[in-house]
Amino acid sequence: MNPPTRISRRLAVIQSRLAPILPILSDPLFTGRLEDPLACDFLFGNPQEMPLSGFVEALQRAVTPQSKDWFAYKMSEPEARRAVAVGLRAWRGIDVLSEDIFLTNGAFAGLAVVLNTIVDPGDEVIFISPPWFFYEALILNAGGEPVRVRVAADYNLDLDAIAASLTPRTRALIINSPNNPTGRVYPPETLARLGEILSTASARNGRTIYLLSAVWNGAFGILFALFANGFTSA
Repeated sequence: MNPPTRISRRLAVIQSRLAPILPILSDPLFTGRLEDPLACDFLFGNPQEMPLSGFVEALQRAVTPQSKDWFAYKMSEPEARRAVAVGLRAWRGIDVLSEDIFLTNGAFAGLAVVLNTIVDPGDEVIFISPPWFFYEALILNAGGEPVRVRVAADYNLDLDAIAASLTPRTRALIINSPNNPTGRVYPPETLARLGEILSTASARNGRTIYLLSAVWNGAFGILFALFANGFTSA
């Protein structure tokens, strides 16, 4: 008789961190409410309204193949990257090129890609608490060490606590605004001060500390990865 299958220690740790949330997903009370058309499920950040007609029409047009490679494996499509860059320039007034855009299957996948790109084993990644429930698992999956920093009493960022948590091993900080789950929108002056804190710590450590920010614009999740001299968007 074969011994029971053992999962890796890394996955076991991830499962242990998700233990408080996993039973909810199979709870009949939760799954039953998902069938209610008036219920709003904010657990995974799914849309709560019907898709816009223009979005549906664009998908219907795009599903018609224009070449033999229409549904083949692809990288970020140039036309789509240009559209995102134009939209970001109009929306945020920032100087962004299509070459700065990398398309992923949602902000969730974008965050996973960025963490696996920048994090080495033992690097620390700070996340704000209360957090979106999967941030810690993503950090662990990338080989990083999650560092939890709680918000202030008014749910704003606790900048002193963030500054105190920075070490020579700090590689990134994850925030999202509006915050999930509190709904807090961080004021511009708070974010500007946060940038100063991270820039100072990066210079002191001799390595860049990345600010990863997942934001939502209608049907699209956008992950901003801020660097010392600009930004990229995934």
